[in-house]
Amino acid sequence: APDPDWLEEYEGRYWSDEFEVSLTLVVEDGELLARTFRQVDITLDSLRDDAFDAGEVGVLRFERAANGRITGLMVDNGRTKDVWFARQGSPGG
Repeated sequence: APDPDWLEEYEGRYWSDEFEVSLTLVVEDGELLARTFRQVDITLDSLRDDAFDAGEVGVLRFERAANGRITGLMVDNGRTKDVWFARQGSPGG
């Protein structure tokens, strides 16, 4: 399993203007979870750097600023592609 400390940089709330929904990412018991607006927790499986399989939600691809800070994520699944979720607030805040 990935080191939980490494996963913590992905934690936070992400908002999609397109769908007007949020995803909240939390680390629990060493796993990165996506908490959807339906309050369902989905375990994220690491695929490669900054990409995770979120099951029915699709594949999450994190985007970073030049300084390495995560600015948001794109969701791809069978129905939708490149749906942008902007990170809200600052990490840990």
